[in-house]
Amino acid sequence: MSKPRFRIHESQNAGKKLERHYTKNHRLEGLPVPKSIEEFLSEPCKENWFSKARDLKLKLSVKTAGRVLDVGCASGTLLWLAKQKWFEVKGVEIGHGPAEFARNVLGIGVYCS
Repeated sequence: MSKPRFRIHESQNAGKKLERHYTKNHRLEGLPVPKSIEEFLSEPCKENWFSKARDLKLKLSVKTAGRVLDVGCASGTLLWLAKQKWFEVKGVEIGHGPAEFARNVLGIGVYCS
């Protein structure tokens, strides 16, 4: 069995590269970041909600109210679905475009450095 190899990066530069990558290249399950609530609710986006709805269903099987923190929340689909079920929601996202969409269009508090 071979040993895992690790590359050590200067974390600040690596963080900036990741931020740039996700801001420029983010796609919501293969779709571009929506620009409006209408686009977010359109059929192409809704079809990709299956995994998020499944995640929320698992959460609801344990807890029917409370708070949800989604780290790597992308455009906020899971958070939006949870908000519809009266959860208090917050997110963390490295990509500026998806974070701005979640904040400005969906009204969800998303932290983005």
